[in-house]
Amino acid sequence: VIKYTGCITGAVPPFGSLFTEPVPTYVDASLSRNEHINFNCGLRTHSIQISYADYVTVEGITNT
Repeated sequence: VIKYTGCITGAVPPFGSLFTEPVPTYVDASLSRNEHINFNCGLRTHSIQISYADYVTVEGITNT
């Protein structure tokens, strides 16, 4: 994981499109019921929160 993403296991952010070689991002449909989502941002000790709507826009999710 670290060789491909630069992040340790468990800390990979949910933005597959941002990696040098993009990877598909799959999103559980139940996440769309949340106004905000939280996730690790490259470290297991740091998380961020964004609106689900912003996440979908940034990552280009089309089938939620």
